[in-house]
Amino acid sequence: MKISLFKASALGLIAISLSALLVGCDLLGLTPPATPPATGTNTGTNTGTETVVDPGTIFTFDETTAPTLADFGNNVGSIATDPAASTNKALKIVKGTNAQTWAGTTVSFGGLASIKKLVFDASHTKMTARVYSPAVGKTIRIKVESATDNTVTCETNAVSTQANAWETLTFDFATAATGTSALDFTKKYNKLSIFADFNVTPSASETFYFDDLIFSGTLSQIHATGISLPSTGTVAVGGTSTLTATFAPTDTYTQTVTWSSATPSKATVNSSSGVVTGVATGTSVITATSSDGSFTASCTVTVAASLSNLGVYSETNTVSGSPTLGDSNGWGAANQLTVNASSTSGNPSLIDGTVDISITASGSTAAGAYGGILFSYSSGLDISAYSSLVFSINASGFTSFTDMGIKLESFTGGGNNEIALSTLTPTSIAGPWKTYTIPLSSYSNVIKTSANNLGFWNFKDSSAVQTAGTIYLDNIYFKP
Repeated sequence: MKISLFKASALGLIAISLSALLVGCDLLGLTPPATPPATGTNTGTNTGTETVVDPGTIFTFDETTAPTLADFGNNVGSIATDPAASTNKALKIVKGTNAQTWAGTTVSFGGLASIKKLVFDASHTKMTARVYSPAVGKTIRIKVESATDNTVTCETNAVSTQANAWETLTFDFATAATGTSALDFTKKYNKLSIFADFNVTPSASETFYFDDLIFSGTLSQIHATGISLPSTGTVAVGGTSTLTATFAPTDTYTQTVTWSSATPSKATVNSSSGVVTGVATGTSVITATSSDGSFTASCTVTVAASLSNLGVYSETNTVSGSPTLGDSNGWGAANQLTVNASSTSGNPSLIDGTVDISITASGSTAAGAYGGILFSYSSGLDISAYSSLVFSINASGFTSFTDMGIKLESFTGGGNNEIALSTLTPTSIAGPWKTYTIPLSSYSNVIKTSANNLGFWNFKDSSAVQTAGTIYLDNIYFKP
């Protein structure tokens, strides 16, 4: 179990790791209306790898396929019945008393949580939305950004003038919110988030509705220029593994593929989901064909009689993929750590071999404090044939410990999920050690063929404050 411990190299990882954690924390910006722009005619003009689409309707929330919603900051979004018209649907956002001031919802249809590209120019900088606010004077913020570059953003505000009634508000991105980036006509904006009662945590839960988001200009659909798959993969007989195609560009709007197996007697594949099932030992070439552009990519899948556990930090399970262990100290974390990857203090013999990882936290009560360790796979680790993540923890040196996060993420074409330890039940207990198993299906945003980071984060007490103490981790592995 030879794992190098580093700190400085973690600086290159934090830009990706924390951008996912802090989505929506940027300050945004917006203003009120007139009438929605004319809908125009859909002429479908082709402009190379993009198709210009007119009209500029972004969302009506009555689409046959509902848009995807991604909440952050404890926001709660859903597609619901219009409070004033039972035959109409709208976006419902509930901002509760536990919500962050920057809580919001990203609304998308396309790949990489995107929308069709907003074609901004000097004459087309406005967006309208019908808004149903619980009170007058509520600041509504809309943020647009690049789905592939989160440094490209523009935010603007509008303020509600009616309570419990629909009104149309206008958001002019030529007037960016104070402290946010100005609109740049040379940049790509194809991601959108909505913030209700921005910069406020309400004293009582608030419910807002949004409908008919319409851009004053045209929309441009980004098309695929190709797709790719891992060249090889493995699945056990009777087991399953999910393949995911990576699109170029990564924010291709339509990212659906059809799957096929060259030798279904060895391995079958679900034509829509990409789930490969091992039938008999041998190999089969699995092919994906994109609906946009009919691009193809193939992966040779080997079907093995059985798979062994895949170790991350373990003496009994073979460690693969050359993980590098780092900590958050180099990222300016308020909660400073002392990490020993060859500790004997946690009585590791009860769990796995002779050594464990000890993590001693200095603790911090600062707002937004964080701290943790990270196993990194620079080239990505294929865990697509595995069903669960297993790890053991000994918190006897942290008397006030109640919770931590277990985060898995992929960089290319994917995202991350973080699971709270407090939501899990130990699968076994040995002395001070508790062993937990997390189904990999819980990490739905992660591309399983190329996982890059596995983190154990933010060791908290009952008040959700990161206080001082020592945590021990051992026998971390992926289970078939």
